[in-house]
Amino acid sequence: MARTKMQIKKDYETLEPKIQADFKTLIEKLQKLIACTQELNTIGDDAQLKKIDLQDKLQKQQQFVQTISNIMKNQQDTLKSIINNLK
Repeated sequence: MARTKMQIKKDYETLEPKIQADFKTLIEKLQKLIACTQELNTIGDDAQLKKIDLQDKLQKQQQFVQTISNIMKNQQDTLKSIINNLK
């Protein structure tokens, strides 16, 4: 049985506010999703910066240890040389 124009119009008028409300809800959820995505990107950027900072600190620590090691080796070589000269 085919519906009349009046039935279709009545169904449309009944559904239209619900469709608009659902559309509005969908837009709000998308906006929240965008905001969360941006926040996650910011957190990811912060983590990346912290990782780079940590790598820099580790590299400086390794350079410091290498410098101390070189100094100690030079001291040992110098002491060895002095002892050999005393013999």
